[in-house]
Amino acid sequence: MAAGAADSSRLMRVLFDETALLGLMKASKLGIWNEIRPEMLVWLVVEQRGRRRLYRQGLYPEMDKALFAAAKRKGLPLLLPLMDLQDQRAITVKAVLSAHSEQLLKASERYDTPAVLAGRVVRRKGCWLADWSLYFDQKINQWSSPCSTLFEVMLSGMQGAYDKLSAFYAVKVGVLEQGEVTLKIMGIKGIDDMTRLTDYLEGLSGVKAVSWLRVEAGGNYFAVDYLGDRQEILDMLALGRVLEPLNAGEQGADVIEYRLLPKSQSW
Repeated sequence: MAAGAADSSRLMRVLFDETALLGLMKASKLGIWNEIRPEMLVWLVVEQRGRRRLYRQGLYPEMDKALFAAAKRKGLPLLLPLMDLQDQRAITVKAVLSAHSEQLLKASERYDTPAVLAGRVVRRKGCWLADWSLYFDQKINQWSSPCSTLFEVMLSGMQGAYDKLSAFYAVKVGVLEQGEVTLKIMGIKGIDDMTRLTDYLEGLSGVKAVSWLRVEAGGNYFAVDYLGDRQEILDMLALGRVLEPLNAGEQGADVIEYRLLPKSQSW
């Protein structure tokens, strides 16, 4: 702007009526994709000029930018593999591209995320395309992204993951109640197990706080404060990734019992 020229910018202040907004969402049967969201591990294979390589952050700056911009657009926290010596020994291009990859899930165990997204991103003349597989809740969902810009292809991948994850984790407006549930966890054998369990519980959507209470009858007791529906919280706990339910099916039980699965059984 030339010196002395008038500043033509304008400042706009936007206020939201929370009660009216929540009422509209409730009437529309929409859920809230709240601030507590689980990380998703992403494995990618990049194909250019007939050559396939495992994606590593920093190796493809343009792809880094597109991937994280797309994830931000959909509100998805991403976790990228370290691609250190352990990963290089555990994973291959073929494993990422496989339709039902046990090797991929085995390599993903060290990252302890509830969802794993595997993709093949292909460069064509003037555009990009991709194939995606989401491993979540012991199911595999697959979809493709037609030839488009790199950002649009990445956005298609994030959209597919968002559709599944938000449907599971979003809190329904009509059941935004606060509560506390007591858990008895069997099978905790040391500080590593305790840390893994606490991180898992605190990362669940709707969980606000986790407090250790005591050890009794071979189990560790925890108080879990949550926002949402009690049954939805229990359904998330029973995914089978970290905890095996022991009495979660008993309606109205005062204490819900689980067994901590060994890390090797997390999938």
